[in-house]
Parts: sequence; C-alpha cells; structure tokens
Amino acid sequence: MGIELINVITIVEMKQQIKEYLTFFKFFRRKLELSKIYNKWLIANKPLHTKYYNILGIVLLALLIPFDFLLFEKGLIYTRIRFLAISVIFINLVIFYKFSWKQQFVKKDSFKLSLFLPGIIWNIIYTFYLYSTTGEDYTIVLLANFLVIIISTLFLYRYWREQYTINFVSILLLGVAGYLKPSISHDCLLLAGFHGVSFITALFYRRKFIESVFEKFNLTSSLVPRKIASIIAISDSDLSLEGIFDVKERFTVCLCSDWRDYQSLASKYDPKYIGKLFEHFYDIVFEELDINIPDGNYYADWTADELFIIFYSETDDKRETLLNALRFAQTLASKVYDRVVSEIEVELKYDIGLASGMGLLGLQGPRKLKKTTITSETAGTAKRLETEAKYIRNKTMDCSNYPLLVMDNYLKENTKEIEEFSDGNCKDIIAKTKDIKDNQFYLWQYKN
Repeated sequence: MGIELINVITIVEMKQQIKEYLTFFKFFRRKLELSKIYNKWLIANKPLHTKYYNILGIVLLALLIPFDFLLFEKGLIYTRIRFLAISVIFINLVIFYKFSWKQQFVKKDSFKLSLFLPGIIWNIIYTFYLYSTTGEDYTIVLLANFLVIIISTLFLYRYWREQYTINFVSILLLGVAGYLKPSISHDCLLLAGFHGVSFITALFYRRKFIESVFEKFNLTSSLVPRKIASIIAISDSDLSLEGIFDVKERFTVCLCSDWRDYQSLASKYDPKYIGKLFEHFYDIVFEELDINIPDGNYYADWTADELFIIFYSETDDKRETLLNALRFAQTLASKVYDRVVSEIEVELKYDIGLASGMGLLGLQGPRKLKKTTITSETAGTAKRLETEAKYIRNKTMDCSNYPLLVMDNYLKENTKEIEEFSDGNCKDIIAKTKDIKDNQFYLWQYKN
C-alpha cells in the first residue's frame, strides 16, 4: 500500500514538472518568435527611418533658427552652433546614401551610427547651451532640454540599441556638465532622471509595438503563408495581399491529416477540454513546422481535427518543395506523435495523406472572404490518401499506433534522398477509396 502511494505521488510530481517545463518552453518559444520578427522589422525599416530622422533633424534645426533671435539677446551664438549641427547631419546623410546599398545584404540587426547621430547631436548642443547660458535665457534652455530628451528618446523607441545609447551617453554628458559647472548640477540631475523616465517609457512602448507586429503576423498568417505574412507584418507601408501573393500555377505538395475516432472523443469530453486538446496538438505541430521549414514556404490551416498544409517554393524549386514536405511528413508521423503521447493525456491517433502536383495557388475566394487555397487535383488526392490510411488502419489489426503515411509515386521516389526514410519501409498498396480506387500508392509507417 505504501509503495503504491509513493508511486502515485511520484507520478503526480512528474506531471507537475512536465507542466512547468511546458509552460517555460512556451514562454521561451514566444520570446524567441518575438525576437525573430522584431529583428526582421529592424532590418527592413532601419534604412528608411535613418533617412527620415536625419532629414527631420535638419529641418527642425533650420526651423528653430528664427526663434534664436526672437527669444535670445545673442541669438547668433545659438545659430552658429545650429549651422554646425546641420552640416554634420547633412554629411552623415550623404555618407548613408552612398553606402545604403549594403543594407540589402544585412541578415542581422546591429547598431547604426547614421541613425543614432541626429538624436545625439541634438542632446550635445542643448547640453552645451545649458552649460554656457546664464541669466534669463537659462530657463528657456532648460525647458528646451526636457523637450529634446522626450523627442530624441521617443523618436527612436523602436530601435533599442540606438535608444539605449542616446540615453546613456546623454546622461554621461549631463554628468560632465554638472561636474564642470556645479551651479547647474541640480538641473543636470533632474535632466538625467528625466532620461531615466524616458528610457522606461520607451521600453514600455517598444514592447507594445513588438507585440502588435507579432499579432499582425499571426493574423495575416491565417490568410497567407508565413513567409508572406512576415513580409506584410514588418512592412510600415500598406501592402495589398492580392498583389504580394497573387494566384499563380505552382508545383505543390499537399498534406492532409485528421484524428481517428474524433466523434467519440467529442461525445465523451467537455467542449472546453476538446478545445484545449486542439490548442496543445496544433501548438506541437506548428512548432515542428517552424523547425523543419524555417523559411515559411508553406500554408497551414486546420478545421477541428483536420490539418491541411500546402508546401511550395517561391523560386518554383520542385526538389526543395518535395524534400520540405517529406521531411515534415516524416516528423509528423514520428516525432510529433511521440510528443503527443508524452504531453497529452488522451490517446490520439491520426493518419496522413501526401500528394504532389501542379495547381493554382494563391489568395482566392469571395471578395470579402479570401484565403490562401489551391485549385487542383492534388488537394483532393491528399484527402483521399488520408482516407485510404484510415481504411488500412481499420482493416489491419497488427499496425502500431504510429500514424500511417500514404503518398504518391513521385514522392516515394524522392524519399531516397531523406535519411529518415532509409529503412525502406515503403509498401506498395492498391487504393480502395473512391476517386483513387485501383491506383497504386505507397504506405510508410515509422518503426521505433
């Protein structure tokens, strides 16, 4: 009795540890996905915003020149410094234009001096104004410093490297100014504190911004392939879905899979519990999809227990499409099932149909309800092959719980290039399902 109780306690503890691990893994995975989409946004938009901030910095400095003479007795002193700052920013802009062609080869975001320079120049000249100004002009310059902090920080809040550097360097400059001129040290301390507040505010807005980009990506990926969704999500301009993913005849591989005995599960369990099963199962599937096909050249959709995936290539590379589809199909029939068994309490069984061929792929459907789909025989064949797998499972008593994968001849021939299929476990079958009846296909099942 005591041993049985210990075993029960151990099992409960293990389940709790697994739940904690999964929670941490989901959190880590989400952070990684946010980081990836944010890095893509930075690479795509930094060149455009660099030009914009430099031009804006020059224009604002030029517009403030008349106020130097309206607000200050010796306005020429301020204007000379503004002209110097305008010259530096203009040279920075010219250099940036000269070498901007290199941006197309950038794979990872890095600190850009050309983006950082306009903001830090504003902070430098206004810290110098604060240090050198006395009398009635001092109050105006002090207020202007607060405005410069807000503008230079929040204009760059989306670019964390440049924004962090501006705040830290500006605080250092204020510290030096306060040390050299003790009479303004209190105001320098206030301005440094305001930099801290601006830093935290920018951090908050940046996180909200990244979340909004990620949500836009998730929403768009329900309409178009993830690679196309990524382009739309990171673009700051309005893009036409139809224009960026137009209907085109492409070589594709279609995968269809659904659960066995779904109706009995639905009648046995509460709908909320079934909803959680869907969520967990498809989380596993899409995690493995992202791992197997990181470039996102696929479109995935699901309805209740049925999964449908279209694999394609932007460059119409048949081999790439075939290998991507076969690798993932093998993963779905082996690794994904192992994870489902270990992470989901209910016993789930599913089988897979895989078919290849030409078809019209793109954003199709009613004007107000368009979605990515394929018009071809391939999609229907994939569904029929999945049904054939179901028929074989019901007919054959000695097959294991691992999913049955039924594919066409073209796909079977290409399994030779994939190590995971090297066991030669492909069997010839003659289909019994309507529309594909009496045609030859191939059955593969993972053997642990």
